Amino acid sequence: FSGTIQVVDGDTLHVDDITVRIHGIDAPETDQTCNDAQGRNWLCGVFVTEEISQRFEGEIATCDLIELDQYGRTVAKCFVDGRDVGEQIVEDGLAHAYRQYSMDYDLVEKSAQVLGLGLWAGTMQSPAAFRADQRAAVLDANPPSMPADANCFIKGNISGSGQIYHM
Repeated sequence: FSGTIQVVDGDTLHVDDITVRIHGIDAPETDQTCNDAQGRNWLCGVFVTEEISQRFEGEIATCDLIELDQYGRTVAKCFVDGRDVGEQIVEDGLAHAYRQYSMDYDLVEKSAQVLGLGLWAGTMQSPAAFRADQRAAVLDANPPSMPADANCFIKGNISGSGQIYHM
């Protein structure tokens, strides 16, 4: 499929009316912060979205479907003028290679990291770890409650560290 790109965030595009999660990359979340080389905190998620928008907004992409993810989004490799969009983003240090799903950009990321490009000029938490911390913070603030069953001899606690059961 192909169409005009509208950038949603660092690793998600609208290609015409299809929401596309770019295969094999993981960019900072929009509200994620990073530290620059001097240790100063900055809005790297916003920066990445703006950078990708400047490069690809309004361009025509041709995308190859890889799969549908757990959220129903189309996961695809997209190309603009024959160049792999995901590879370009990782190559410029604007996203991590998402090794959990693909090794396609492993060496590209390592090169960007060695050269200190983009996000690699400072330090950042991986986007996956950032999302996990956000989910844990929500659970800690709003722990799920379940009615106690007096006949049940196994009790449990749910925390950011996991689930613990007691006899």
